[in-house]
Amino acid sequence: QVIGENKLPAHASFTSFSNSEEREAKQAKYFKLLNGTWKFNWVKNPKDRPTSLMDPEFDASDWDDIKVPSNWEVEGFGVPIYVNHQYEFADYKAPIADDMEFIDKIYPKNPGDVPDEYNPVGSYVREFTVDKDWKNKEVFLHIGAMKSGGFVWLNGKYIGYSQGSKLPAEFNISEALKTGKNTIALQVFRWTDGSYLECQDFWRISGIERDVFIYGQPKIRIQDFEIVSTLDDAYQNGELSIDIDIKNHLNKNKAISLTYSVLDANKNIIVSDVKSLNAINDQTTSVHFQAIIPRAKQWSAEHPNLYTLIIETKNDKGELLETTSTKIGFRSVEIKNGLLLINGQRITLKGVNTQETDPETGHIMSEELILKDIRLWKENNINAVRLS
Repeated sequence: QVIGENKLPAHASFTSFSNSEEREAKQAKYFKLLNGTWKFNWVKNPKDRPTSLMDPEFDASDWDDIKVPSNWEVEGFGVPIYVNHQYEFADYKAPIADDMEFIDKIYPKNPGDVPDEYNPVGSYVREFTVDKDWKNKEVFLHIGAMKSGGFVWLNGKYIGYSQGSKLPAEFNISEALKTGKNTIALQVFRWTDGSYLECQDFWRISGIERDVFIYGQPKIRIQDFEIVSTLDDAYQNGELSIDIDIKNHLNKNKAISLTYSVLDANKNIIVSDVKSLNAINDQTTSVHFQAIIPRAKQWSAEHPNLYTLIIETKNDKGELLETTSTKIGFRSVEIKNGLLLINGQRITLKGVNTQETDPETGHIMSEELILKDIRLWKENNINAVRLS
C-alpha cells in the first residue's frame, strides 16, 4: 500500500529560529503561513479533475475561491455525510455511484476499492513569494491535514503525495522553490484506500483541514529530537534524557557544536551541556545527552510546573546556526497493584471524549473554541480527554 511519495518521516513539532531574539519573540524569519484564500476547483468524478496542474503556466484565475483550512462541503461544494460504523462511500444513504459490489449495501465486498464514478476531487492553487535569502536554506512544506489523500506540485514540479487524514505531511521543496513568485497546487481526493482505516462515528467531510506553511532551516539542521523527563524512584530528582538528530544537507562534512540548556521559571539555567560532532554529508548524526535535576519541581494537574529546554547549534567559529525551544515537565506515570499513580500518588480519571467539530466550520477549530473546551473541562474537574 502506498501512503506517501517523497514524504518526510514524522518528527517532533518545533519551530526553527535563526537567533535567540527570534526565539524569545516566537517570530521565525523563515516561516510563511499559506492559510487564506486559494483558487479552487471541485468535481464529482476523478476523471473530470484538472490534469494540467503540473504546467507552471496553468491559469486558475477563473476558479472559485475557498478558505484554507476548510472543509469543502461546509463551503458549498459536495455533500457532507454522517454515518456511524458504515463506510460512507458504500451506498448507505449516500450519493454514491453503483460501480462497486456491496455486502448488505453497507460494506464493500472488495475492500481497498473506492468509487470510480463518484469520488469528489478538490484542486487548490495559490501564489506566494519569498526573497533571495530563502535560497540559502533547506525549505520544507508542511500540510497539517488533508482528507483523505492529496498530490502536491510547486512551480509545475511534482513534489509528492500523502494520505492519512489527521497526520501532517512534510516535503522538502528546496529545489523547486524560486526567489520571487511561486505557485503551489494541491489535488485532494475525498476517498482513498486509506479511508478504510478512517471509519469513525463523526461527520465525513473533506479538504485541507489544518494549517499549510513553509519553513526554512540551515543546511545543517536540527531534524528531530526526543525528550524523556521523569522522576527517580523516590520522586525527588528529575531524570532527563535527550536524543537529537542533526541532518547535513551540504556537499561536505562539517564540524559543529550542539548545546542544550534547561531553564527554570525565572529563566535561570539549572543544567546545560555541549558536545562537538562531525556532521557527515547527506547523513543524520544522533547525539545523546543525559542529566539529573536535583529536587526538580514536579509536574501534576494541580501544579503544572514547567521548565524551558533550549537547543542550539553553532559552527566551528562559534556562530549560531539554529536554535529552538520547548517546554518540559518532570513526572512519573506508573501502575502498581492495579492502581494508576502520578508522581507516586493515586489518581482517579475523570474523562470525556472530544472531536474536532464546529457546527459552522466543520473540522476546523478556532483557537477561541479550543480554549473554551479546555476551560469547560477544567471547570468540571476533567483530567483525561480522548481525542477521536
